[in-house]
Amino acid sequence: MSGALDQAAERIRLWREKPHAMVRELFGTVPDAWQDEVLEAFPHNPRMAMNACKGPGKTATLAWLAWNFLLTRPHPKVAATSITGDNLHDGLWTEMAKWQAKAPLLQAAFKWTKTRIFAAQHAETWWMSARTWPKGGSKDQQADTLAGLHADYLMFLIDEAGGVPDAVMAAAEAGLANAMGGGGHEAHVVIAGNPTHLEGPLYRASTTERHLWHVVNITADPDDPKRTPRVSVEWARQQIEKYGRDNPWVLVNVFGRFPPSSLNALLGPDEVRDAMNRHYREHEYSNMARILGVDVAREGDDASVIFPRQGLVASMPIMLRNADSLQGAGRVARVWQDTDADACFVDNTGGFGGGWIAQLRVLGRSPI
Repeated sequence: MSGALDQAAERIRLWREKPHAMVRELFGTVPDAWQDEVLEAFPHNPRMAMNACKGPGKTATLAWLAWNFLLTRPHPKVAATSITGDNLHDGLWTEMAKWQAKAPLLQAAFKWTKTRIFAAQHAETWWMSARTWPKGGSKDQQADTLAGLHADYLMFLIDEAGGVPDAVMAAAEAGLANAMGGGGHEAHVVIAGNPTHLEGPLYRASTTERHLWHVVNITADPDDPKRTPRVSVEWARQQIEKYGRDNPWVLVNVFGRFPPSSLNALLGPDEVRDAMNRHYREHEYSNMARILGVDVAREGDDASVIFPRQGLVASMPIMLRNADSLQGAGRVARVWQDTDADACFVDNTGGFGGGWIAQLRVLGRSPI
């Protein structure tokens, strides 16, 4: 009996250092090349990011990492989230159940519920939880999604991270603080998604913060020898032929690369940089109308903005935080007078600009 226990303990120790061995032995499956890269890098990297094309098996990889952490660390806590509760339930949480069903060891050691997976003998201290935030929730509510977790072994999984709010990611990053300070603690943040947004956690991990992350790019490019085999070569070639290799949809869904502009954005960073580098002589715009654009913030961290321009030439915007209707309208009226503006446009979407508009009219102005 003791020999069997010793042998089991030895396998657990091996799987902790070599998750790719666990996937092969416990689940009886052979990972793809890019999945092996993720599995081998996981024990040595507290931050990991996966930029994925369409359908390469990234959610299965997240599930393998979660089961590896749950099985090979004592009393771990794992928190998982996604862009929506439905996405988390239909994606990662279902994938966790699928792989547990393939491993008698996991079926015996852990219990699966719709919101929690826990060790049968240590339900209160050894678990993984599914976490979401309310639709339209404030930044505080978003941050609470992953906040408040403390354990010697801590893990955060964020699926579809391209559209996850920054407040959620900030809470996960805070969980790394103890582990990076030493003391035998271990913590990981693993994010994955399609590169659809030129902002947010996945984009930063792949660009400005890349030196902090182990980033794996997953492609279905039919000409790349490291492509995922789970995406049809024929389908990939059809999309490239139909739309072109530089098409944003192809870049995201076939190549797993960020497009020049977000799929739901009017302007991309290249166009913004080009605009900032253009310069005009005064005689080219001096006879054009002077315009003020006003965007009224709702509350909190958002700022209200007064943006002067003349023709195609923009001046530095004026940003106001926590300004009420009297303060905001007063500032707009002063800028209007100082710039001798010909017109002022106030964005009243959702009615947030209504108070400013009313106060400007009291001050004798006629905003549009």
